Amino acid sequence: MSNRTESPMVCEHCGTVGQPLKKKPGHTAVSVICLLFGLVTLVLFWPVGLIFLVAWVGYGIYRLAATRVVCSSCGRHDSLLSPDSPRGRKVVADFSTNSSATSKP
Repeated sequence: MSNRTESPMVCEHCGTVGQPLKKKPGHTAVSVICLLFGLVTLVLFWPVGLIFLVAWVGYGIYRLAATRVVCSSCGRHDSLLSPDSPRGRKVVADFSTNSSATSKP
């Protein structure tokens, strides 16, 4: 499974035009530790193991539900626009004129 989305986007913050990334909150290691601790304690003391397994399921649902699409360059999620929208075309034009103006001596 890829971290990239299908359609390209333009970032209003940095001007990057390209495919954004899908970013999950949290860490996979926390999920693995919670699962392993839950399975081990399920055998030894089942009420505590059950609590950790329920926590593992809840954490997994949270990570899936809170996945965001972010800019591949700056990592912002609140500034992505479609390059075909009027505002997206304006951002692309503004950043392309700014980059050509700054590259001239």
